Amino acid sequence: MGFTYVKIRIYSIDLMKWEDLEVLVDSGALFTSIPRQTLERLGLKPVSRQRFRTYSGEIIERDIGGAVIEYENRRVIAPVVFGEPTDLPVLGVTT
Repeated sequence: MGFTYVKIRIYSIDLMKWEDLEVLVDSGALFTSIPRQTLERLGLKPVSRQRFRTYSGEIIERDIGGAVIEYENRRVIAPVVFGEPTDLPVLGVTT
């Protein structure tokens, strides 16, 4: 079994700026994780912080916010994790 990657577009709140990003499709991940630097360049800010359990069982904390995400010409507003440099960009099931 292989890995599936897709290209998505993440927008600023006013939809005037965007960035395209390739992410891993992960049906086991609840949230979408986007690199913090990408979200900050778009002017997006976290609204809370949450604890997560990784696949290895480790507990980590990450900032959470919201973003407009587009895939195949369909846009949604979805919760996003502000990923740290070691985090893989992931498309989670809520998106």
